[in-house]
Amino acid sequence: MLTFSLPNEAAMQSFAQVFASGLQAGMILFFQGEIGAGKTTFIRAMLRSFGVKGSIKSPTFSLVEPYEITLSHSQTLTEFYHFDFYRCSALREWRDAGFAEYFNNSSICAVEWPEKQAGLPPPDWTLQLQTAENGRTLILTAHSDIARTWLTAAHDTLKTAAA
Repeated sequence: MLTFSLPNEAAMQSFAQVFASGLQAGMILFFQGEIGAGKTTFIRAMLRSFGVKGSIKSPTFSLVEPYEITLSHSQTLTEFYHFDFYRCSALREWRDAGFAEYFNNSSICAVEWPEKQAGLPPPDWTLQLQTAENGRTLILTAHSDIARTWLTAAHDTLKTAAA
């Protein structure tokens, strides 16, 4: 677990771009934080770094927004699913809606409000965003071996991006 200070939106965008460069197909990302903490802003910055054009909106009402991205290290098209479970009332609504099939080895799933659902697959990453006096604080936790290896290698680059 590492903590980063993101003093402004430009720092968040820069950090998100560096972070996105380490994503691989099959990864699951959990985003935690209060409303307005910057979860969607961070995900939007990641998607922009993958070249996604047009509107990138929060899936608060649709529950999921799908995107096609190209991972820089593999040059293959990958599905990126942005989930927002804030409005879910049933603990397994994600499964009842048929979203279980989206969590597979060939897609990336970014999940806002994972604590509102039960039985989600375990994440590779947890990103907890908190409002701070100056910008945001990001607590980044790598859960999988691949995530931990990348985090160790990219630590200095992430620190520079956060400044």
